[in-house]
Formats: sequence, structure tokens, C-alpha cells
Amino acid sequence: HRELLGVAELGYWVRSSAVGNGYITEGLAAVSQWAHSRLGIRKLRCAANEASLQFVRRLGFVELCRARRGGVERIDMCADLTSDGLHPG
Repeated sequence: HRELLGVAELGYWVRSSAVGNGYITEGLAAVSQWAHSRLGIRKLRCAANEASLQFVRRLGFVELCRARRGGVERIDMCADLTSDGLHPG
């Protein structure tokens, strides 16, 4: 589909003992900058849960939709990339 060109899905995980050290922020910023500059990616999508929702919103992701499957809620998020990647806000 033409509308999916330039769109990539991003997944991440961090162990609970590493939360709060900035690893996800640093990693997502680097990956988004690389994806935009090297691959021409214009939008990043990710699936969030309640625990990571506030975090991905700070990086510029906006909520697209929510779905519940098997008792687990999935929140689909999307971010437009600038020429220099995601920006924590």
C-alpha cells in the first residue's frame, strides 16, 4: 500500500531494574534519527501499554486506537519524524 511507504513499526523492552536510567529515551532517539536519515522513514508506529504510554507520549507519539485482546490492552501509537528524530517534550 502506498500509504505505508516510509512507515516503520518500533518495538522495545527494558527490564524493570533498568527503568529510569534513560536507556529507552537514548535508544529510541538514535534509532529514529537513523531510520529517518538512512531509510527515509517518515512515521514510526509502536504498541504501548499503560506503563509506557506516558513515556512514548513525551517522545512525541500520539494515540491512534486502543484494542483489548485476551485481557491485555494494546494502544497503537504513531510519531512523525523530523529531520533529526524524536524529541522528548
